[in-house]
Amino acid sequence: MHRMTRSGWILLLLMMLAAAACRKPTLIGDDLIPPDDYLYSERQDTFSVFTTVLRDDSAVTSNNLFFPLGSLDEEEVGRSTASLYMQVNLPTNNLFLGNNPVLDSLVLVLDYAGLYGDSMAQHSFNVYKVIEPLYASKLYYSDSKVLTLPAAIGRKANFVPNLKDSVTVLGNTMPPQLRIRLTDQLGTEFTEGDTLKFLNDTTFTNFLNGLVVQPDTSGGHSSSMIIVNPYDANSGLTLYYHTDDADSLTAKFPFSGPKFGSYTHDYSGTPVWNYLTTDAPAAGDSVLFMQGLQGLKTKVSIPYIDSLEGIAINKAEIVFPLRSGEMDSLYPFPGRLSFIEGDTLDHNSFFYIDYNSETFISVVDQDFLFSGINYDYGGTLDTVINKFGVSIPAYRFNITRHLQKILQGEIDNEGFMLIVYPGYRIPNHVTLYGTGAADENLKPYLSITYTTINQ
Repeated sequence: MHRMTRSGWILLLLMMLAAAACRKPTLIGDDLIPPDDYLYSERQDTFSVFTTVLRDDSAVTSNNLFFPLGSLDEEEVGRSTASLYMQVNLPTNNLFLGNNPVLDSLVLVLDYAGLYGDSMAQHSFNVYKVIEPLYASKLYYSDSKVLTLPAAIGRKANFVPNLKDSVTVLGNTMPPQLRIRLTDQLGTEFTEGDTLKFLNDTTFTNFLNGLVVQPDTSGGHSSSMIIVNPYDANSGLTLYYHTDDADSLTAKFPFSGPKFGSYTHDYSGTPVWNYLTTDAPAAGDSVLFMQGLQGLKTKVSIPYIDSLEGIAINKAEIVFPLRSGEMDSLYPFPGRLSFIEGDTLDHNSFFYIDYNSETFISVVDQDFLFSGINYDYGGTLDTVINKFGVSIPAYRFNITRHLQKILQGEIDNEGFMLIVYPGYRIPNHVTLYGTGAADENLKPYLSITYTTINQ
């Protein structure tokens, strides 16, 4: 970047003063515009914006930090399920259980990490044996499935998860956890037969490829999902057994190998169904349904933005007003939404993904990782003053630099996607007003404050 000379600064100041002399009126009162940001600038809030509800893309879930588990039946967004596939590993190579081990029980344990929905709702889960390998080098997605045996090897029915109280096991106090006893037939396969299966993880996964925990919805869906942490030291398969020499022995087989969440959604008979099965009206959908677990997203088109010429954008914000009612203690709104690029096929588009830090960068204004600058990208639910000067709850995003790149021809304008973050692992949903809403005060809008640089 070239350093501007003193004469250059004087020329720029004269140009700015000339622009101020012919400044056009804005739709927002000057008292609502921060003077440092918008001096010698104009604001426009009448750009065409169109919104369309779509099913969200599948996403990688094999790198999740936590996993949802259970089923939900919600009036607005239908019925959803979340299952968890896991590889089981050895606690150590050449595992020796002792002389003549005899099974007492085999229990699947998953540490609780949270809950979404009704804390008093009942759950039922079945456990099945996976019969194809799970690979650490493979990415598994939110709609992935692998082959399993049809008969359940474990079941826990009609229980209410207790996420508050500890559990006492063999005199030891354990944190709140999901415990599902597996069949003695499987447990006996651990204690009997040859011990080559305990040689290393390769021989052990040949013996047991993995397990899947699935919600049982045969009696209907629940009204909550639990969040579990299979990485926790307390999670795993616990073998309880005794030998000729000792009683009350245990061996913990951790879930340290590949694992992934698999989700389903059924929108039939719900308010969102009509939005998904019919074309959006010319003005755009009137209601936007946003749902995690890769459920629902919104396509946002700004068709004419790249036709603007001769301006420098000082600030560009796009605002999505909240339609849902008061914050529901059972079903809290997503803490954050993401406004990202789309592509020609209406898929989500990212240029940088780091699953370990849950960093997903799409638009330029998110690019703090590489630039070292925090652009105040936004995305959290906040109270904003809309373009009519009315205070409303809304999600808003700063997309200043991204739109400027579009104007400069450096980025194609393929539209944008509004998604729940992190939608690959949280079930939360929210409804927003769309551009087809009847009330002008509540429609999403794009506000751009800019300086004319070429007139």
